[in-house]
Amino acid sequence: MGTTAPIQDISGYTNIVAKDVAAVASNGADTLYQPICRAQYDGAVRAVYWTVSASQNTDATNYRTLKLVNLGSAAAGTVVIASLALSATKAANIPHALTLGSVVTVSAGDLLVYVTTSTGSGVAVNAAVVQVQLR
Repeated sequence: MGTTAPIQDISGYTNIVAKDVAAVASNGADTLYQPICRAQYDGAVRAVYWTVSASQNTDATNYRTLKLVNLGSAAAGTVVIASLALSATKAANIPHALTLGSVVTVSAGDLLVYVTTSTGSGVAVNAAVVQVQLR
Protein backbone atom coordinates (compact mmCIF):
# COMPACT_ATOMS: atom_id res chain seq x y z
CA MET A 1 0.00 0.00 0.00
CA GLY A 2 1.25 3.45 -0.92
CA THR A 3 0.84 6.95 0.37
CA THR A 4 -1.78 9.65 -0.07
CA ALA A 5 -2.42 10.14 -3.77
CA PRO A 6 -4.81 12.85 -4.96
CA ILE A 7 -5.94 12.27 -8.52
CA GLN A 8 -7.74 14.96 -10.49
CA ASP A 9 -10.38 13.85 -12.99
CA ILE A 10 -10.68 17.02 -15.08
CA SER A 11 -13.69 15.91 -17.12
CA GLY A 12 -15.89 15.21 -14.09
CA TYR A 13 -14.17 17.62 -11.68
CA THR A 14 -13.79 14.77 -9.21
CA ASN A 15 -10.84 14.63 -6.84
CA ILE A 16 -10.07 11.14 -5.55
CA VAL A 17 -7.89 10.77 -2.47
CA ALA A 18 -6.52 7.33 -1.55
CA LYS A 19 -4.89 6.93 1.86
CA ASP A 20 -3.41 3.94 3.68
CA VAL A 21 -4.89 3.51 7.15
CA ALA A 22 -3.25 1.56 9.96
CA ALA A 23 -4.58 -1.61 11.55
CA VAL A 24 -6.49 -1.25 14.83
CA ALA A 25 -6.16 -3.54 17.85
CA SER A 26 -9.23 -5.38 19.12
CA ASN A 27 -9.28 -3.57 22.47
CA GLY A 28 -12.73 -2.03 22.79
CA ALA A 29 -11.26 1.16 24.24
CA ASP A 30 -9.35 1.95 21.05
CA THR A 31 -10.68 4.81 18.95
CA LEU A 32 -8.39 5.67 16.09
CA TYR A 33 -8.29 8.99 14.23
CA GLN A 34 -6.22 9.13 11.05
CA PRO A 35 -6.15 12.18 8.76
CA ILE A 36 -7.21 11.50 5.18
CA CYS A 37 -7.03 14.97 3.59
CA ARG A 38 -7.92 18.65 3.77
CA ALA A 39 -10.58 19.70 1.27
CA GLN A 40 -8.95 21.85 -1.39
CA TYR A 41 -12.23 23.51 -2.41
CA ASP A 42 -15.89 23.76 -1.43
CA GLY A 43 -17.77 20.69 -2.58
CA ALA A 44 -19.27 17.42 -1.51
CA VAL A 45 -18.15 13.88 -0.83
CA ARG A 46 -19.60 11.64 -3.53
CA ALA A 47 -18.37 8.27 -2.27
CA VAL A 48 -16.10 6.64 0.31
CA TYR A 49 -14.61 3.16 -0.06
CA TRP A 50 -12.67 0.94 2.34
CA THR A 51 -10.50 -1.80 0.81
CA VAL A 52 -8.70 -4.31 2.98
CA SER A 53 -5.98 -6.63 1.59
CA ALA A 54 -6.90 -9.57 3.87
CA SER A 55 -10.40 -10.78 4.70
CA GLN A 56 -11.87 -8.85 7.66
CA ASN A 57 -13.46 -11.21 10.16
CA THR A 58 -15.96 -9.85 12.66
CA ASP A 59 -19.35 -10.63 14.20
CA ALA A 60 -22.68 -8.95 14.91
CA THR A 61 -21.98 -8.42 18.64
CA ASN A 62 -18.36 -7.28 18.80
CA TYR A 63 -17.29 -5.13 15.89
CA ARG A 64 -16.00 -1.73 14.81
CA THR A 65 -17.67 1.04 12.86
CA LEU A 66 -15.57 2.89 10.30
CA LYS A 67 -16.36 6.56 9.72
CA LEU A 68 -15.24 9.47 7.62
CA VAL A 69 -15.63 12.54 9.85
CA ASN A 70 -15.41 16.20 8.86
CA LEU A 71 -13.51 17.97 11.64
CA GLY A 72 -13.88 21.33 9.90
CA SER A 73 -11.10 23.83 9.34
CA ALA A 74 -10.39 24.20 13.08
CA ALA A 75 -10.24 20.39 13.55
CA ALA A 76 -13.06 20.49 16.11
CA GLY A 77 -16.09 19.27 14.10
CA THR A 78 -18.01 16.03 14.49
CA VAL A 79 -20.00 15.63 11.25
CA VAL A 80 -20.05 11.98 10.16
CA ILE A 81 -19.96 12.06 6.38
CA ALA A 82 -20.01 8.28 5.85
CA SER A 83 -19.92 5.09 7.91
CA LEU A 84 -19.67 1.31 7.65
CA ALA A 85 -20.37 -1.13 10.48
CA LEU A 86 -18.07 -4.15 10.31
CA SER A 87 -20.75 -6.42 11.77
CA ALA A 88 -20.25 -9.03 9.03
CA THR A 89 -17.11 -10.44 7.40
CA LYS A 90 -15.75 -8.33 4.53
CA ALA A 91 -13.89 -9.91 1.61
CA ALA A 92 -10.35 -8.88 0.71
CA ASN A 93 -9.42 -6.68 -2.26
CA ILE A 94 -12.97 -5.46 -2.86
CA PRO A 95 -13.88 -1.80 -2.29
CA HIS A 96 -16.61 -1.73 0.36
CA ALA A 97 -18.75 1.42 0.16
CA LEU A 98 -19.41 3.41 3.31
CA THR A 99 -22.98 4.70 3.59
CA LEU A 100 -23.14 8.44 3.05
CA GLY A 101 -24.75 10.50 5.80
CA SER A 102 -27.23 13.33 5.39
CA VAL A 103 -24.49 16.01 5.37
CA VAL A 104 -21.77 15.42 2.77
CA THR A 105 -20.72 18.99 1.98
CA VAL A 106 -17.22 20.23 2.75
CA SER A 107 -15.62 23.65 2.70
CA ALA A 108 -12.12 24.46 1.51
CA GLY A 109 -9.73 23.72 4.38
CA ASP A 110 -11.95 21.19 6.17
CA LEU A 111 -10.01 18.25 7.65
CA LEU A 112 -11.44 14.82 6.81
CA VAL A 113 -10.39 11.97 9.11
CA TYR A 114 -10.90 8.21 9.28
CA VAL A 115 -12.27 7.16 12.66
CA THR A 116 -12.97 3.71 14.09
CA THR A 117 -15.16 3.10 17.12
CA SER A 118 -16.02 -0.15 18.84
CA THR A 119 -19.27 -1.89 19.73
CA GLY A 120 -19.12 -4.56 22.42
CA SER A 121 -15.51 -5.53 22.90
CA GLY A 122 -14.62 -4.40 19.39
CA VAL A 123 -12.56 -6.39 16.94
CA ALA A 124 -9.15 -6.00 15.33
CA VAL A 125 -9.33 -4.19 12.00
CA ASN A 126 -6.79 -4.91 9.29
CA ALA A 127 -4.78 -2.19 7.59
CA ALA A 128 -6.63 -0.88 4.55
CA VAL A 129 -6.91 1.83 1.93
CA VAL A 130 -9.62 4.49 2.23
CA GLN A 131 -10.70 6.26 -0.95
CA VAL A 132 -12.67 9.49 -0.82
CA GLN A 133 -14.27 10.97 -3.94
CA LEU A 134 -14.81 14.74 -3.67
CA ARG A 135 -16.62 16.92 -6.17
